[in-house]
Amino acid sequence: QIAEIAAAQGVREDTVRQRLYSARKKLKDEVENMTQTNKPVTLDNIDYDIIGTGDPGWGDPREGFERQLSMHVLHLCHRSPKTASEIAAELNVPTLYIEQELEILQGTIVAVIFQNYDNGYSVLRLSCDDGQTVTVVGTIPLPAVGEKLMVTGKWSSHQSYGKQFEAEFLERLMPQTEGEIMRYLSGRIIKGIGPKIAARIVDRFGEQTLQIMERQPERLAEVVGISPAKAQAIGEEFRLQVGLRHLMEFFALHQLSAELAVKSYKLYGENTIELLYDDPYLLMEEGLDAPFGAVDQFAISLGIAGDDIRRIKAGILFELHYNLTGGHSFLPEDKLAAATAQLLSVETETVQAGLTRLTEAELLVRDTL
Repeated sequence: QIAEIAAAQGVREDTVRQRLYSARKKLKDEVENMTQTNKPVTLDNIDYDIIGTGDPGWGDPREGFERQLSMHVLHLCHRSPKTASEIAAELNVPTLYIEQELEILQGTIVAVIFQNYDNGYSVLRLSCDDGQTVTVVGTIPLPAVGEKLMVTGKWSSHQSYGKQFEAEFLERLMPQTEGEIMRYLSGRIIKGIGPKIAARIVDRFGEQTLQIMERQPERLAEVVGISPAKAQAIGEEFRLQVGLRHLMEFFALHQLSAELAVKSYKLYGENTIELLYDDPYLLMEEGLDAPFGAVDQFAISLGIAGDDIRRIKAGILFELHYNLTGGHSFLPEDKLAAATAQLLSVETETVQAGLTRLTEAELLVRDTL
């Protein structure tokens, strides 16, 4: 069950739901592509001679290349770095198989070196569970000292900054123990909570602290120095931070901006992802004003079909708004249908159905001149 997976991994249920959905769709699409192209999986026999002396510090290198797939990944990347999708394309296997060969780091953020609030790009120092402290770079929106991460990616070497780990995907793991929660809250991630207040809260609620903050924030008033009003404000701020981070990660996964994530969260709140799965074209609503091309690509990545009525209606409205910027207060119906059909690569009859639906919803006015 999704709830059991979320509890075991220490993540939110909607995170599990999103990952399962994305994984199923990705695997299905790539296997279908393999079937359509009828290309063989290009795995040949590769023999390696690993020559060297001394212990590299992470074990015998040969242990990492026992499987043919691992050998091929090494062979393709030994001259220049490649992404998981690039490797998968060359080997003609689903990207999911390659992602399983990538390295995973798990640890706690001990320093935030840099963060770009517009696109979510960050540079962190991560104290890993195996004892090493490494530099992690990538799209990691709103990172906080004390936060636990599980990062999937690859190692690279920057000309100026040296060895660093490039994050291709990450999971935020909520702190579990009292010590972890204390470090998390002491990093001033929540407005109104510093080290002293954090200590009092954790002392009162222990390992249930974060659940109390999210679901029963009024109980924070049981702590000395926190009024009922402040308790409510802390709860709202905590839910905002958690929800917004999760949404920014979701948007980054689909090449949508962090700025758009903030606007969407302010408009739709905690239900944003659920609403967007139901209708991705909500991102084109007034106040969000996301470009049609980006939203359409996002919708297709979520499984929206080319002739889906939601896509048709969005395309019609886009054409009307586009022509409005050119000074046109209306369009002849046949011209609008033809332009939309060309934009979406569908038949004009399909567009006509969308025109009818928009008229019935009073989002479009038909008139005779």
